[in-house]
Amino acid sequence: MKILHYTNVIFYLTTLSVYIFCDVATGLVFQFFFGIIQLLYFLISKNRVKSESIKKHLRLYIALVGLNFLALAILFNISPYAPTLPIIVLIGLPMSIATYFVYITYLIQKQ
Repeated sequence: MKILHYTNVIFYLTTLSVYIFCDVATGLVFQFFFGIIQLLYFLISKNRVKSESIKKHLRLYIALVGLNFLALAILFNISPYAPTLPIIVLIGLPMSIATYFVYITYLIQKQ
């Protein structure tokens, strides 16, 4: 499980560095693939983790992912051209959730 955490950190830092050193569009592409990788890591972790406290973190993580998708759907239907919407909903919330998952994988590998 240490490999899972370290690869997750590498993907996370790569995505952040793309946002910092490249343009936002490229960062969004990296973030999209990073999200898919994190969902795969979630499925791996869900089946292998035995600690109840980490299972609670994983349930909260998947609930946050679901709420983010719901927020995307609702906000884009209400106001698809709001200027701050893409920054907050497309970048801010998903990267916050990704940061939380990096913490979860840290807890898993620490066990």
